[in-house]
Amino acid sequence: MQRLWRVVGLLGLGLCVGCDGGDAIGTVDATGTVNLDGQPIDGAMITLMPLEGVQGRGGYGLSDGSGKVEFRITPETAGVPAGKYRVLAQKMTMPDGSPVPPDTLATDVEIRNNLSPVYSDPETSPLEVTIPEAGAQDIVVELVSRPSPRPR
Repeated sequence: MQRLWRVVGLLGLGLCVGCDGGDAIGTVDATGTVNLDGQPIDGAMITLMPLEGVQGRGGYGLSDGSGKVEFRITPETAGVPAGKYRVLAQKMTMPDGSPVPPDTLATDVEIRNNLSPVYSDPETSPLEVTIPEAGAQDIVVELVSRPSPRPR
C-alpha cells in the first residue's frame, strides 16, 4: 500500500509540476524522444525536476506512440525554463498491461509502473538533461529495462 501511495504521489508531481507561476517564468521549447532499450516507448510520463538554480518546479511530458514528448510546465504552457534537470520516468498501466482508462483515479484501480523503480525516485534516477537557453528539440531520454541506480 505504501508503494501505491508513492506512485500516486509521483504521478501527482508529474501532473502538478509548475502549477503556479507559469506566466512569470520564462520557458523555452523542449521536445524529444523517449526510448526503452533502444525502441520508442508510448505512454511514458517524464518528469523534469529542477537542479542547480532552475526557476520554477520543473516540467513534464507524456510520450506518444512514436516516443515523441513535448515538455511543459502546465497543461496550458508548453516549454520549460532553461537549465539542468533530474529526469524521472514512469509508465503506468493496468495489471494486465493495458493502458489506464482516461479519468481513472489511481485510488480506484490497481495500477502498476512498467518501468524500473530506479527511474521514479529522484534519489536513484541516473538520468539528467540540460535544456539550453535556445531550447532543445532533440532531447533523448534513453531508458533500459535493468538500469543501475545513481550512486548516492
